[in-house]
Amino acid sequence: MQSLFLSDLHLSRQDSEITARFEQFAHYCARQRNIQYLAILGDLFEYWIGDDYEDDFIFHIKKILLELSHYCQYFYLMRGNRDFLIGKDFCDQINAELLSDPFILPLDNISVLLMHGDTLCIDDIAYQNLRAQFQDPNWQAQVLSLPVEQRLIMAREFREQSIATQKQRGMRAQEYISDVNTTEVLRQMRNHQVSVLIHGHTHRPARHVLKQDMRQNLVRWVLPAWYGQDAGFLRYRNGKFMLEKIQTP
Repeated sequence: MQSLFLSDLHLSRQDSEITARFEQFAHYCARQRNIQYLAILGDLFEYWIGDDYEDDFIFHIKKILLELSHYCQYFYLMRGNRDFLIGKDFCDQINAELLSDPFILPLDNISVLLMHGDTLCIDDIAYQNLRAQFQDPNWQAQVLSLPVEQRLIMAREFREQSIATQKQRGMRAQEYISDVNTTEVLRQMRNHQVSVLIHGHTHRPARHVLKQDMRQNLVRWVLPAWYGQDAGFLRYRNGKFMLEKIQTP
């Protein structure tokens, strides 16, 4: 058996290349037929305005997701900072379980902490304040009560504002404040008593070993985004993790 972890696809009708990669990934999973856990850890979509909205693009992605649910024993979906309005209705339609963030997954003889990753970036104070607003149930209910057209406009405006903020900060500052805080990583792993953490959000795929003592090291796996050459997923098989790439169609 194997388990697959992915995040930060940022699917949208504007990027057909990423959609093609996702279709290719579904074909790959269909050939495997021995997947235990398949977990998407946030930002499946570039933005999500509510489970009540569907167009031809979303309908197509739902079909792929439903197919994926047939290729694994457990299909998990976690919200990200782009698709935080995903709800139970959407997950029911694709036969997936909506995970809390963080979530502890028992994987063979180890406990793995799954997160989207944005809550680890505590140095980005402006983002954390914005996230608190987005996660407020009253704010979400108010947004979901708006007409679809207005929600679409809001989503595009938030995206444009995010791009403008990144440019204003500059590359070096952006790289620093938008990455995880190591102290917060250690705090989360110790609090949840795990030796492995898997997350996305930062778009910096890597394996980080955090030295602890002679008894145990903590390992943090960062999942890749699906644009550019790093597009891929993390595979667990036979007690080993490995980052795998998705070939460009």
